[in-house]
Amino acid sequence: MKLYSETDLTFTRIINAPRALVWECWTTPEHIKHFFVPKPHGIDACEIELRVGGKFNTTMNVWRAPIGWSVVIVSASLVSGPLERCFPALAVDIPVRCAA
Repeated sequence: MKLYSETDLTFTRIINAPRALVWECWTTPEHIKHFFVPKPHGIDACEIELRVGGKFNTTMNVWRAPIGWSVVIVSASLVSGPLERCFPALAVDIPVRCAA
């Protein structure tokens, strides 16, 4: 992956929780739905293949009056061993669908 220091963003977060719990939250679709986006938005679907290059796909509901939007984010997992590092790579495709 090529990095562009002028435009790329890097986020670092220290979480006061056991490493195993954080790993489970980032690698279990049901847990992703609870923290991945701020309320009132939500995650309708999440698909994770826990391997380098595996799927890390989410479908977000972004609610704005008078209509809502579904944003499908297709990305790949970058994994560096259990309980170490797991995060989605840059989004590859972001189609947006208007909710009826």
